[in-house]
Amino acid sequence: MLKTMTNTYTTLQTKAPFEMTSRYMAAYIDVNKLTCLSFAAIASKDTKRQAAICNNVNFQRLDDVKRFLQPTFFLNPDDIAAFKTKTTMTDDEYNAFFGADPNSFQSVYLNQIKMIST
Repeated sequence: MLKTMTNTYTTLQTKAPFEMTSRYMAAYIDVNKLTCLSFAAIASKDTKRQAAICNNVNFQRLDDVKRFLQPTFFLNPDDIAAFKTKTTMTDDEYNAFFGADPNSFQSVYLNQIKMIST
């Protein structure tokens, strides 16, 4: 019983913030009429690269938002590598997409975390 409660608590500590942030992100993206291309334009000025990064991505789908949030939320190197492979992002594009620009995906998600915590 104690092991089950400990596992549940651990899951709540890791998954609940991710799920909540994902939903805040999805709502923010919807309200502000953003798309994957809105963020990809920060990562690359080349429209072909932007299209490649966002191939089959629709931020109206919560699962797509989660897929883009997961690598930087959990900072798992394997998740980051798999994400870069799936999106074909270079290191520079990844760093810009999740960089310090106030309109980057990372900046938006950090702002959403602040909204949740206040």
